[in-house]
Amino acid sequence: MKDDSPYTIAAPVEVSRVEVSRLADYLALTKPRLVSLVLLTTAIGFVVGSGAAVSFMGLLHVLIGTALVAGGGAALNQYLERDADARMRRTANRPLPAARLETKEALIFGTLITLGGLAYLYFFSGELTSAVGVVTAATYVLVYTPLKRVTPWCVAAGAVVGALPPVMGVAAASGEIAFGSAALFVIMFVWQLPHFLAIAWIYREEYANARMSVVRLTDVPGTRTTRHILVLNLILVPLTLLPSLVGIAGPGYTITAAVLGVAFAATALRRSSSDMGAYARRVFYASLIYLPILFIFLAIFRATP
Repeated sequence: MKDDSPYTIAAPVEVSRVEVSRLADYLALTKPRLVSLVLLTTAIGFVVGSGAAVSFMGLLHVLIGTALVAGGGAALNQYLERDADARMRRTANRPLPAARLETKEALIFGTLITLGGLAYLYFFSGELTSAVGVVTAATYVLVYTPLKRVTPWCVAAGAVVGALPPVMGVAAASGEIAFGSAALFVIMFVWQLPHFLAIAWIYREEYANARMSVVRLTDVPGTRTTRHILVLNLILVPLTLLPSLVGIAGPGYTITAAVLGVAFAATALRRSSSDMGAYARRVFYASLIYLPILFIFLAIFRATP
């Protein structure tokens, strides 16, 4: 018997799968793992800047706005680097080089959620927080991203971008940028340098193939990179004590920061003469463990009036 019904079951299921896939690609444009770290440091900045009483709604507002700004900046970064991403194995399957989304879609999406995030911060977290968000997004998209094709010093610009979210958190909580903000900024800035140097060395050949000048290819044995990572890790140890010196953290944080700093620096000392790859990966993973623990203890042992 012929089924004359205009309705089928297969079509809605197929459409649903396509929609879910597109949503996943839009989400991928925002670099969720990167945004999660941004939100952690923003939250810690807010908690530290709040003193004794932490406003849940205030925290929620700054996290929503920051997530939009960070995700939008990431989408615009992928829009600008789509050709370079296509030349690297680790990024070739991103939505734009894999042609799952059109470039115009990424540009519109990234622009809208960035502007939406800045507006959200302006109305719900204050003018100062939104202004820091503007600087963060502009530096990421207009300075760091193009510099990656020009000079290894792009790492410093990228570190500025990553160091501003906790400043946004403090600004949202207290309405000002003070010594506590500066201490968090300095810690984040220096932490990112060995973290990114390790990444850059691991993927140095892919970056070179993509014509990205994020690492010097002449450092074949990794001697210079190792030296820089070690020096930066050692510098980071006293810098992590700044929150105690400026009065935003108590003795519990000081002890924790010192122990963590020495342990992190130790990872930069342990390198065999032949296996730079294993060394770089160890530093990279250690950095990912080190920072969240450090900042969580800062929130726990923050100084309160």
